[in-house]
Amino acid sequence: MVATFLCVATTASSVSAQSLPDSSSITLKPGDALRIVVWQRAELSGDFDITAEGRVAHPLLQELVVLGRDFEEVRREIFDYLGRFQNQPQAVVAPLRRIGIGGEVVSPGVVAIDPRKRLLDAISLAGGPTDQARFKNVRLIRGGDDEKVPLWGTGAAEETILSLKLQSGDQVIIPQRRSFWKDYVMPGLAIVTPILTLWNLVLQIS
Repeated sequence: MVATFLCVATTASSVSAQSLPDSSSITLKPGDALRIVVWQRAELSGDFDITAEGRVAHPLLQELVVLGRDFEEVRREIFDYLGRFQNQPQAVVAPLRRIGIGGEVVSPGVVAIDPRKRLLDAISLAGGPTDQARFKNVRLIRGGDDEKVPLWGTGAAEETILSLKLQSGDQVIIPQRRSFWKDYVMPGLAIVTPILTLWNLVLQIS
C-alpha cells in the first residue's frame, strides 16, 4: 500500500508541477500564507502569513491588503510592488493553505500546501502513510464537521485541496487499518477467558 501510494503521489506531484489547475477561484484569508521566491533575493523570499488584518507579513508588502481578493489579482500587484525595488523582478508567487495531517502518517503535523495540488501531495508532505494506514475512510474535519472520504478506487485521491474545499485550519486524519486478530479475536478472548476460568472453578467445586 505504501509503495503504491508513493508511486501515485510522485506522479501527481510531477503533474502538478507541470500544470496546476486554474487559480482564479482562490481567495486569501487569515491563516493562509503566500510563498514568494525572488530570484537572488533570499531576504525577500519565504512563506509569509496572511495576518488577522488581511495583510501579507512581508517586509515590502505589509501595506498590501489581500483579504478576500482573488489570488491572481494579488499576484500581479505583488509583482508591481517588487518592480519598485528590482528591475523586471523574477519571482514565483504561490498561495498556501495550512492543513493538519494526522493519524497514520510518518510525521503528523501542519503542512503548507498550494491548494491547487492534490490531497495526496499533502499526505506526502507529512511523510506519507505508515504501514497501518487505511484509506477507505479518510476523515476530513472542517470547521467542526467530520466527513469520511474513501480515497482509494473512487477518484477522490485525485481531488485537490481546492476542489475538496479544505481551508487553513482543517484536518485530514488517516485511520488505522483494522486487524482481525487485534480487533476481533483478542477482545473475544478477553471475554471468553474469564468465563472459562469461572466455569472450571465451578466444575472443581462441584
